[in-house]
Amino acid sequence: MINTNISTDSYTQLDIPSSDITAICFKGLFGNLSLFNIYNNCTHNNTLLDTANYLSTHPPTPLDNMLWLGDFNRHHPLWEPAENC
Repeated sequence: MINTNISTDSYTQLDIPSSDITAICFKGLFGNLSLFNIYNNCTHNNTLLDTANYLSTHPPTPLDNMLWLGDFNRHHPLWEPAENC
């Protein structure tokens, strides 16, 4: 959802083929800001692979900025005691 006070001419939805990723790009005077809202399932890295594939086919320019937001459920084994695996 995007605030209705923001002009629809100032952003576009990014077409990423994943139901777990929503992304938009705001265009401004000082460049672009892409927001990626990512749900990363704790059993696989599919959304990170989908995001990487999108970025490899749509490489950012020097005027592009990005922010990755979301629920990153993956944990490294060193972050928690062994009994929590």
